[in-house]
Amino acid sequence: MTSTQPGNIVLENELKKKVLSHARAVFIDQVRPGTVFEVVTTKIDLINEGQRYKGFVLHVIALDELSQSQKWQVVMRADRKSTEKESLEELMRKLQTRLSDMITMTQSATIAIAQSASTEVRAMNKYETIIWEKEMKEQILCHAHALCAEGYPHGLVFKVIQANTMREDITLFDTHLVVYKCPSRVEKWELVHSIDEMATVEEGLDALLEKLRIRLTLKIRKRRTQKTQV
Repeated sequence: MTSTQPGNIVLENELKKKVLSHARAVFIDQVRPGTVFEVVTTKIDLINEGQRYKGFVLHVIALDELSQSQKWQVVMRADRKSTEKESLEELMRKLQTRLSDMITMTQSATIAIAQSASTEVRAMNKYETIIWEKEMKEQILCHAHALCAEGYPHGLVFKVIQANTMREDITLFDTHLVVYKCPSRVEKWELVHSIDEMATVEEGLDALLEKLRIRLTLKIRKRRTQKTQV
């Protein structure tokens, strides 16, 4: 059945944003630049103990408007579920598993390269660094909305900001997630999460995203537990 309560709708929308951010990370190398990812729903009939009721299958699709043959393709789907929320959660688990495997493979490859004296690891250029930081901040904000939106219901705006700290002539980087409670009054902001004194900006963004992922995982597990107890 489709969720109609405002709280469920908000949660599903935030889950969709998470699914799309992870889909971009997982499938970006398999599509052309400019491809857009979307989550779409198809309805099916489910039968349980002789009772027929409506169910859902959710698909992650890649839209390529420049393609001359195939404008869109399904890159991942969830199994049949009785609610869209369950389907979104399954998509999220599949994408996180796929992304974890990719990261593990990347880390293994990085270690192998580092151990080879004859191989040099090319650092990102300035343009690549800007793009990477932009994508990381989008993922952080997506997770922040899913994790914290209920505590700031009116006109909230999350932002990622960074600052420098000097320690014995060494520059370290602080990364902060802040929320502007009233967008028309810039001074009305609140610190939500912080990662202090990392060696690079990249490490700060990585650590902040991981912190939000852990907290969001715990929150989703708590919701599931409460749901099963009802």
